[in-house]
Amino acid sequence: MDIKIKTLKYFNLTKKNGRSYSDLISLDRYLVNVEKERIYLGEFLIAEIDKMITQGLIDKKNEKYSITDKGTEYLMEFK
Repeated sequence: MDIKIKTLKYFNLTKKNGRSYSDLISLDRYLVNVEKERIYLGEFLIAEIDKMITQGLIDKKNEKYSITDKGTEYLMEFK
C-alpha cells in the first residue's frame, strides 16, 4: 500500500474535525506504528500532503487539513 493511501486513511479517521500542522507529527507516528512504515518521513510527508492538496484529495482550510470527498472516493477504491 502506498503512502498516499496510508495518509488518506489517517485523515479519514478525523474527517469532521481535520488536523492541524502540528498534528502531522501524530501522522508520522501513525505511519510508523500502525501502518508499519520503517522510518519517520518528516519533510517528505509534508511534500506528499502538498501534492495531495493539489490533486484535491486533501483540503486545507483555516490551518486545518482534512480529507475531501474526492479523497474518500479515492480511498474506497483501495479497500
